[in-house]
Amino acid sequence: MYLVVLLSFFLDGLLSIYQELSIFGVIYFKPMFTIVSLVLIYPKYQKDINNYLKICLVLGLCYDLFYTNMLFLNMLVFPLLGYIIHRVYLFLIDGLVNSLAINLIALVSYNFIIYFVLFLTGYLSFNVSLFLYNLLSILITNTIYFIILYLLLMTDKNNFPKKKKYKF
Repeated sequence: MYLVVLLSFFLDGLLSIYQELSIFGVIYFKPMFTIVSLVLIYPKYQKDINNYLKICLVLGLCYDLFYTNMLFLNMLVFPLLGYIIHRVYLFLIDGLVNSLAINLIALVSYNFIIYFVLFLTGYLSFNVSLFLYNLLSILITNTIYFIILYLLLMTDKNNFPKKKKYKF
């Protein structure tokens, strides 16, 4: 599982070079693979939430140091995302569709929180259309990555614990 996180972390930096690459002239390539990895590794740490949140904290600090130059912002946001992922997973059964929904929730939450903080601090002006346009690009790019990685990880059943069965 650490390999998934490291791969995603380094792909974020490597592929961010191609952010100006457009698909169909409209959608831009915007990787946020590190956040996708937080969703993908959660089932492995479902019973050890403290260790999962520590991973989120360290990953957020590294993300700040290597990619954003806004020390401590992502270090605080990533554990918050980890907690959101944890809470949403409590209500959903493991599976591709539900995990994909959690991935979308995590990406939207992250972008909203970051946009809101940057707006409050004066780095960005409030522009809903720009936010939604960027969000669409982010969701498309990272959903494709999520599906590919999810299917690759699911071929090895040792990566995930057995699925929960809920009684109604």
